[in-house]
Amino acid sequence: MQTDYHLLKRNTLLNLINHLGPISRKKLTEYTDYRPASISELTKELIDDQLVVERGSLSTGPGRRRVLLELNSARLCAVGVLLSFNHVSYVLSQTDGVIVERVDTDITDSPDDRLADIIVEKIMGLIKAHPERYVVGIGLADPLFDEAHFGFATTLPKIYDRFIDWGHMELKSKLEKMVDIPVKNFSAMMLPALVEQHYGTAKGKQDFICVEISNGLGMSIMCNGEVVKGFQGRAGEFGHTTINFGAENRSMCYCGKTGCVEADAAFPYIRKNISEALKNGAYSALLDFHDPDKPLTVQDVRRGLDMGDILCEHYVRESARRIGAAIANIVNVLNPESVVLYGSLTQLGDFFINEIKSILRRNTLVYLRDYQVVVNEEMESLLPLGAAAQMFNEFLNVDSYSWIYKLQPEGEADLEDTEE
Repeated sequence: MQTDYHLLKRNTLLNLINHLGPISRKKLTEYTDYRPASISELTKELIDDQLVVERGSLSTGPGRRRVLLELNSARLCAVGVLLSFNHVSYVLSQTDGVIVERVDTDITDSPDDRLADIIVEKIMGLIKAHPERYVVGIGLADPLFDEAHFGFATTLPKIYDRFIDWGHMELKSKLEKMVDIPVKNFSAMMLPALVEQHYGTAKGKQDFICVEISNGLGMSIMCNGEVVKGFQGRAGEFGHTTINFGAENRSMCYCGKTGCVEADAAFPYIRKNISEALKNGAYSALLDFHDPDKPLTVQDVRRGLDMGDILCEHYVRESARRIGAAIANIVNVLNPESVVLYGSLTQLGDFFINEIKSILRRNTLVYLRDYQVVVNEEMESLLPLGAAAQMFNEFLNVDSYSWIYKLQPEGEADLEDTEE
């Protein structure tokens, strides 16, 4: 029987290869101080188990080559499942974030007592369709909260507050009876930070925040290389921070209090104020193309901005300034390296984003301004990858090898493809 020490060394190499690969056996020896014979034995074992592959070679002088190792992303996969109020997204993803297959299904008319079975059937079908893949786990993400559907009697909004019980007792337990692999539940608050850390603009960074700006406002926080979950797993309720406490005629938020940045800056705020102004006779370029009997959309407002419409500019500017000031409060507290913006309001374009950046910089302490602000327009479509990425972390036992992920890849020059 293999000793725990053998497993420790094996997992150390696996995490080094995952983080620093392609990497040579010589480099692995330097990082670990393991004997070359032990490195050879362990890497052969990982190759035989199809967890690692030899990929390319490194020129180290005339006639000399070092074979390079990397994780076998073509075989190792995980399933990520993201639930929403009316649909479920499923992805089968490689370790490098390449999506092998994605399925999106509408569950609006799915009966509650069949919902778990429907989801299990889809997951099992996805796995069985790719028998050549080794699935390391299944990650289930709870429903993303959308203020626009709060309190509606549809399938998933009814279980926002009790999803953890439903997910664990019914969905997770049904899956575990079907598969002999780990099944985990995750808070949707974690996903943006996980996606960014693994596959996005913040890859390799230890401290950053992801800010959702859409029908609601939310935040996912990465601190010292770990997602901040909070006591109940609900950290990141950025939209319910108060920025307008002393103002008159404050908007009442659906959470039951006034002054929330979400109530005074998210898209429902923009839509409500522009629509009311139009009804009261305000002139706007929107009158040339928008049907007042239909709800105002983000695309309508963007079109108005592109036409230089003063009404649209006014309320979009107000929204951006409040969001920028609220983000500055978070930046002053957490000192992140990067601020990632995502969500439907990013479609409002440079006018909106630049206003956020301007107010954000202005309200950040001078010695904390060494951060970048980036927009990820694909974040929402990538969120199921966050659940899959966390299953890779579980498989690699990343938390026990956090020191490895703080290493900076040195780079191995003159990398050449191995000849077929």
